[in-house]
Parts: sequence; structure tokens; C-alpha cells
Amino acid sequence: MNNWKSIYLRTPIAYGVSPSDNSEYFKTRHRWAQGNFQMIKNEKIFTSKKLNTLCKIFYLNFLMQPINEFQLLILIFLPILSLFLGCQSFIVTPLNILILLVCPFIFHFLLKEITYGYAQFWKNEVLSIMRFPTHIKAAFGLCKIDIPWHSSNKNIKGKIDWVLLIPHLSIVFFCVLSVLYGFIRLYPEFNTGPIIHAFQTSFIQSDSNATGSLKNFLSAQLDNGYSLELLIMCGFWSFFSILKVTSYIRLLLKKVKNSTENFRFTIHFPIFFDNCSINYEILTNKISEDTITISTKKIKIENLITNKIYSLKILLPSGYSTIETKYSGVINNEYIFSITPKNNKSNLVDALYSVAWHRYLYFDPEPFPTPSIFFKHLLTEQKKRKNLRDVESITFQKTYKKNLQHLGFIEKYGEILRIFCFSSLSYHSVITVRHAKDAKTQKYKILSKNEIDKILHLTKNLDGTECYYYQLSCVD
Repeated sequence: MNNWKSIYLRTPIAYGVSPSDNSEYFKTRHRWAQGNFQMIKNEKIFTSKKLNTLCKIFYLNFLMQPINEFQLLILIFLPILSLFLGCQSFIVTPLNILILLVCPFIFHFLLKEITYGYAQFWKNEVLSIMRFPTHIKAAFGLCKIDIPWHSSNKNIKGKIDWVLLIPHLSIVFFCVLSVLYGFIRLYPEFNTGPIIHAFQTSFIQSDSNATGSLKNFLSAQLDNGYSLELLIMCGFWSFFSILKVTSYIRLLLKKVKNSTENFRFTIHFPIFFDNCSINYEILTNKISEDTITISTKKIKIENLITNKIYSLKILLPSGYSTIETKYSGVINNEYIFSITPKNNKSNLVDALYSVAWHRYLYFDPEPFPTPSIFFKHLLTEQKKRKNLRDVESITFQKTYKKNLQHLGFIEKYGEILRIFCFSSLSYHSVITVRHAKDAKTQKYKILSKNEIDKILHLTKNLDGTECYYYQLSCVD
């Protein structure tokens, strides 16, 4: 591209807010899928002379996911039709069933290895059942002359649109109904078919060699009509579809229940109570524009009075900020403090929505291990425990400014120690660190600046602070 070189930077540059309810998720996925179809339809991708074959294959890949939902729909309703009609949808032998069960897992592990661990089997199954109505609707949009564009609102507080769940609930209804119908047709004799008969004669009652018995069993073919094998096979796939739908609805209910008016970040800021006899140094568990939560499992705070106003002194990247809060009580094992409207929350909001240091805290270069890494860790479990990445909130003082506290995060990765902070430090200088977890103090020496600092400076924080990343060593 005009002598420009493209590289892959494996680090987040920006964060977005995903929809918290199924109606907005429906709009988003529908817009994406329709956009892919519109691109293929109107931009004449496959007849363009400016694109090479590899580019055309890449664009074709955009169509595969929506089209795949038609395949999913067929796989869902084939067992249902088989139970209602009493016939198998394909030639059923134990060998075919074995291939049908094993091949998807083999392809999944290969895909997981190729995609650096980002392919998650069960998550992908739930997502496919979640979005299949939107993709099917988008595919029918090809019949229209104009495909309308609808924007989606990114609501933090989620809700459930049960009308959009009618296709999913219909799947559950027909799956249960088909299994019950097949059970009633077999009751009370429960006739067995050729496969179970071959299993009995080949392994239980057989006196021949094991190889011949296995060959006879694998080649046994299921006949048309109701049999126990048909009920077991189709019932298994029906309940698998039911499990995916119920997992999606359960996930949706959990997301809606845990959603709030403002996004809550899991960030451990040091907090000091300034009221009366309460004098604790603790850490926030979750924090948003309007709420501060503290876990009751980590510390017990005494003498708190519900609906009483408390001043909390919180250490942000830009320094201390005093916030007036009202204690709301204990909910879900957390102390809840509501931030009053009187506060000037600009520093807090700028700190929460700054991307540069969130990138350091939340980005994991290996979020999902590939199969090869998983088995390597499984064989070397002790080594795996030593190399776990641990990030801890700290406050520290510079030797020449002992009265000024700074916010930082210490990262432990095996034997390597690093500090992530918002103020520049001199090389070979010594800092006094107070660990927020156990309130112990320790001196560290600054060794060098880490190379990741170049990536972190792609953006500065909204509150004007900058990010610094240094390697440390303990000072005895």
C-alpha cells in the first residue's frame, strides 16, 4: 500500500462498550451480518480486478459465519424430525456416530492451536445458538434492494426482550416434545434395533476374536422405525440443543442481574476513611462513577451506619481525591458506598476511562492457552505455578519526597519484578513500597525501564498523567 508496511500489534488500543441486553445485541449482530452481505452484493467483490484471489477468499470468509447458522438450524431440527417420523436422517452405524462425535473435537483443537487459543468450544456453541436468528434474518436481507442501517444503543443497564427469545424457546419446546413423543411410541416394550443387537452378539455373547466382533459392531446399520437406539441418539442431540439454549438464557439473566447504570471497573484503589474512629487503609473491589464497593471477604469494617455520609480519600493516578459517599449497606458480600451528586467527579471519571493503564492491567498476552501450551503446563505443573502473573496495588514513596504518596502496581512474573506507575523514577534510585494487601513495607531499587513503555505511550491518560514501567529488585 504505497510503500506502507502493516504490522500486527498484539495489544489493545481502545475499549468499547458491548450491549448488555439481547435486543441491542440483536441489532449489533444484525447490522454486522447485513453489512457483510451488502458488501458482497453491492461492491462486486468477486468480479473486481483490483483484488487478488487471496483477498477474495478473505472477503468470502465474512459470509461463512452467517451461512453457517443455516447448517446449525438443520442440525437442530434433524433429530426432532427423526423422532417425530421414526426414521434416521442419514445412514446410522456406530462408526458414523463415532466419527460424528470425534471429528468436531479434533477440528476444534486444531482451530484452537491455529488461533492462539482464542477458539473456545462451549462459548462458541452458546454464541452460535445466541445469534442464529439474527444471521438468518440478515441473509434474507439480500432479497431487498436497500438494506437499512440501524444503530444500537450501548446500554450499561441491561434488560431482556423475551420476544426475541421466541426462536430459542421454540427449539426447547420442540426438542422436549419430540423426545416425549419418541418415548411414548416405544413404551412399554422399548424395542431394540440392530446396533444394540450387534453389540450384544459381538461383545457379550460372542466367542469369536475381538477384531471380528468389533468390525461386526461398527458395521451394524440402524433400520427405519422406532427403536431404542433412535431415541438415545436423537435424544442426545436434542438435549444438547436444550443445554445450549438454557446456557444462553442463564447467561443473559446473569448479565442483566449484575448490570448497573454505570460500568463498574475491577480496580483496586487504596482508600482511607477520614471519619471519627474509623481509620482503615483498604482497597476498592469495584468502582464506577456512582458506586464504590469493598469486599467483605478481605476486611471487616466496624461502626458503619447505613445512610450516613462518609468521606473517602482515594488515591488515583493523578493523586489523592476526597469523595463524599453514603453508606448503603452490604449487598452480595460487598460494602456499598454511593457517591453523592455534590462531588466533582471529573478526576475519578478521567481515571476510570483512561485506556493507557487499563491496557496494562487487563491485557493478557495469553488469555486462552492453546492445546500444546495446556499440555505443556499440565506436564510441568510446578513450573506453571512459578510463572503465574500476579498484579498487586501498592503505594510508594520516593526517597527524596517521603511525604508524597504515589499509586502503582507491582507485577510479579516468576522471578521478575516490575512496577507500573504514573510518575517517572530515576534509574538506580530506591523507593519505599507499601503493599496494600498486608500493609507491609519493602524497599526496591529501580533497574531499568521496560520496553513495553513504548506501547503504553500510544495514548496518555485522560487526567493528564503518563504511564511508566520499570524493572525492580528487592533491597535487603
